[in-house]
Amino acid sequence: MPEMTKHEFGTFNWLDLSTTDIEGAKAFYGAMFGWEFEPQVVEGELVYTICTLNGLQVCGMGGTMGEEDPPGWNVYTCVEDVDAMSNRAMELGGKIETGPMDIFDSGRMSFISDPQGAMLGLWQPREHLGVQVMFEPGTFMWAEIMTWDAEGTNAFYKGLHGWDTVADYNNPNYTLYVPGGDTSRSVYLAGQLAMDENFDKSIPTYWGVYLQVSNTAETLRRCVELGGEQVMPATEIAQGIFAVMKDPQGAYFNVIQPSH
Repeated sequence: MPEMTKHEFGTFNWLDLSTTDIEGAKAFYGAMFGWEFEPQVVEGELVYTICTLNGLQVCGMGGTMGEEDPPGWNVYTCVEDVDAMSNRAMELGGKIETGPMDIFDSGRMSFISDPQGAMLGLWQPREHLGVQVMFEPGTFMWAEIMTWDAEGTNAFYKGLHGWDTVADYNNPNYTLYVPGGDTSRSVYLAGQLAMDENFDKSIPTYWGVYLQVSNTAETLRRCVELGGEQVMPATEIAQGIFAVMKDPQGAYFNVIQPSH
């Protein structure tokens, strides 16, 4: 499990859970993935929790922004200048939802929403670079945006991060994001699923997270045993076997057992 020491600008470098019950979430995800927890306390008050696996940082946990806000997972991209990128998001038709603001000496961040309403964190690293391990069981593997406006979503992230798109020939509704100018088209950054008439119209445009697991069926069984819910059963696709789950506090997340 090698430690990551750098994240390229325009790539995903952090994820965290906004939850209404930190202790409950710690019990659930600790039992699910073997995570341990490092409380971040300022002046006697818990402000954040870092989740680790084998001593390496994999994600974070914090309270929801407002009492009415639902629990959920957030993803962040690495940026060189969070203020400039937040302003760029506004120029492209998005909104600044929170910040930009300093997070002590760790870094500077903001939350933006794209024109379709999907929330994305922007992280300008200082002492905290982001996740220290990926693509291992119990860690972040993939980010995916579900959208009702594929062309509008592509245009926004092309303008924000320079991402280009590649069609997924296994699914006509799926698009892969690659770094702009990468003619090899071999480095995939994230995915986009274009929702159509087969999807419930109440589903908003949003970014979802995928955590890697070694056995999807076993992970799903453990989720239910620990008080979570199955949202979508284990399903085989070209990339592996995935499932959609909901934790006991109501946050949705995906897991995937890679095919290779």
